[in-house]
Amino acid sequence: MKKMIISFAVFFAVASCFAQDKSIAHSINKAAWEEEISPEVMAEMGIEYPIFKVFQYEDLKGEAMIVLTENNVSKNSKGEPVNTAISAFLLRGSNGNFTKEWENSHDISKDAQSESSIWYWSKYFDCMDVDNDTESETFLVFGTAGDNGFDDGRVFIEIYYEGKLISIEHQNAVKDMDRILLISPDFYKLPGVVQEKAKYKMKQMVTAKQAIFPNNWEQKMAAKKTEIRER
Repeated sequence: MKKMIISFAVFFAVASCFAQDKSIAHSINKAAWEEEISPEVMAEMGIEYPIFKVFQYEDLKGEAMIVLTENNVSKNSKGEPVNTAISAFLLRGSNGNFTKEWENSHDISKDAQSESSIWYWSKYFDCMDVDNDTESETFLVFGTAGDNGFDDGRVFIEIYYEGKLISIEHQNAVKDMDRILLISPDFYKLPGVVQEKAKYKMKQMVTAKQAIFPNNWEQKMAAKKTEIRER
């Protein structure tokens, strides 16, 4: 019994430490974000689409919210939202008094590759001080569905590091030779821990069958390749 009490005490102490770490973004519910982000604030910040999720954190630069929005043009056969465009915003401030630090917008492909929807993969989202430089790094993750769902959609990991946007974009494909992974050269200038966090998310996507990266992509990224194809 005594061991159980000690174990619970340790658990709650650890949980309390995590709860108090404001530099790690946490999602807030609709009631909370509606108090902060009124229709007037949305208009002032240029937020046009319905809000999907809001994450809140605080770092050396102050309080902040990351707002993810999707345009919800229709529903699919499963009743899930279909989006042709998405936008994310970093708002600094609180209590309805905000400044917009950045806006990140994407839409479905207009080229020959057929895409039906684009949406945020929020389970891969992160905003935290990965490299202990007192400023939180944001990992936006989103993707598209093609004619064969994930199998021929695109995957994006976009990292905001010290105010600079650095991207990884991948084209899934049914045929091996049609797969291509594009990495921004600046990705390899990021601290190692930031790079590894992005690669870990890529491995999670493979496990979840949401991405089919070219063979030996890990070795090629270790060699700092910026374009990786099946050969």
